Amino acid sequence: MFDVDHPFFRPLATRITIVAICFGWGVLETFKGSDAFALLFFGLSAYTAYRFWIAPRRHTDAEPTENDTSSHTSNQGD
Repeated sequence: MFDVDHPFFRPLATRITIVAICFGWGVLETFKGSDAFALLFFGLSAYTAYRFWIAPRRHTDAEPTENDTSSHTSNQGD
């Protein structure tokens, strides 16, 4: 959905604020009686919390390891 490895999302306060806004919007929609939108925003807050704190991070700027085959050239056409 979005790149959680972007430098914008590194500060803890930013990640907490995003999850809190999504959750708060879900609460607001619940009180307004719009259950579909409440479910959507509760799901979005759960997804963002999962991606920020539970899912393993992908390090795109890391150096390739010895076992990384993506850096090797292929011998196609030989």
